[in-house]
Amino acid sequence: MSFRVNLQPFSNQRDPKPSFSFDRMGNSFPILQEKKRSYDLLIAGVLITGLAAVGVFATFGHALFSEELPQEAAVVHAPAILEPDTGLAFTPGAFDGIDITARSAIVYDVRNDVVLYARSAEEQMPLASITKVMTALAAKDVLPAETIVTLTESSVATEGNSGFEVGEQWQLGDLSAFMMMTSSNEAAQAIAQTVGNTLRTRESAMQSDALDRLAFVQRMNLKGRDLNLSHTVFANASGLDVDIASAGGYGSVRDVARLMSHLIQHHPDLVESTRNTGAQFTAENGKVYSARNTNQFVHNIPGLIASKTGFTDLAGGNLAIAYDTGFSHPIVIVVLGSTWEERFSDIETLHTATQLHLRGAER
Repeated sequence: MSFRVNLQPFSNQRDPKPSFSFDRMGNSFPILQEKKRSYDLLIAGVLITGLAAVGVFATFGHALFSEELPQEAAVVHAPAILEPDTGLAFTPGAFDGIDITARSAIVYDVRNDVVLYARSAEEQMPLASITKVMTALAAKDVLPAETIVTLTESSVATEGNSGFEVGEQWQLGDLSAFMMMTSSNEAAQAIAQTVGNTLRTRESAMQSDALDRLAFVQRMNLKGRDLNLSHTVFANASGLDVDIASAGGYGSVRDVARLMSHLIQHHPDLVESTRNTGAQFTAENGKVYSARNTNQFVHNIPGLIASKTGFTDLAGGNLAIAYDTGFSHPIVIVVLGSTWEERFSDIETLHTATQLHLRGAER
């Protein structure tokens, strides 16, 4: 904003032939006349100075007094994660020449809501056990962590080797943590049946584990729509392939990044167990389970917040992680369509490039 001031020019020099005023007796008052002129000049000077100050403040005041630093101001206007992958480039070229196996990958700066790197970010891919991230979230939305989950015959018969027994009972929170760490398919089915049973209409007297699981999967898909996961759809709670041509869940790396960022910001308890290589869990009957994380590379990423693996014949190797670079600056990295081993090296490659990129912001 600028101001334009039009003032008549004036002289700050005395008129060599001042015009005097006279009283009734013919006497002149030159001293008073001179004082009046001085006061007029003083008032005009103050007016001009004031108006000039207003113009300067209007033009530069925001920059002088804004609490935003230049970099932070840029972040405010950065594109959202669902928009094109432009982002903020602190170190141009940090991701140039990246060599990874994954068909699809993304690096998402959660704090600044910026995509730092993307490969086929919108492609819909089989999720495998990354599906269980939504299983844990949808279950928590419906039932408290203290809810008792009973392992039924159909859940124990699900593909897996968790060692559960029919009739065994767990608290939902413990079973969910066990599922996230070990990627237990049996646990996912048991959770789906228990939660789904509460979702089904009470008018139906039909008892069916299959209908319970279906009700829960519908809830998972509704939750996905709530979170704007536009490329995501679930067919079961475990992520296991339905058949040789159909996966248990599909989604894009962009959707997985949004889902992971939602969990670490709003439900960090759901991913807490995935930070460790192993832990012990106890069922309600006192049986103790020694759990081993399906991601044995958790200590390779400093500041790890969350981790979830996935692997099926259709999906190949999948991995999603979230870590804190320091000062509450979380980053989410997701790879889909890699291999059993190279999903881990893909993540490490992208992590190294991300750290190089961010160090450039500090130089």
